[in-house]
Amino acid sequence: MKLGKGLRVVYDLAGSGTTLVLGYCAEQVSKICARSSLILRHNKTLAANLCSAMDAKGIKDWVQAAPYHSWYLRGLDVCHIQKPT
Repeated sequence: MKLGKGLRVVYDLAGSGTTLVLGYCAEQVSKICARSSLILRHNKTLAANLCSAMDAKGIKDWVQAAPYHSWYLRGLDVCHIQKPT
């Protein structure tokens, strides 16, 4: 698996199976590189499904999934930045 360096962005169509592919790729990257992966999804349900799948595989500490907006707002809180209105 040749990955290169940096961030990866994957675009998808609804119902195309991208969520499963992202989960699999993140799992493989984490195993190969011994680094954690973060999958950001726009949909809370898809993020929750990925979290459950990673937990079932016992790798939730290595591969984390989160809804984008929740992750973004949590980052604002951590950095003590006022949330946009």
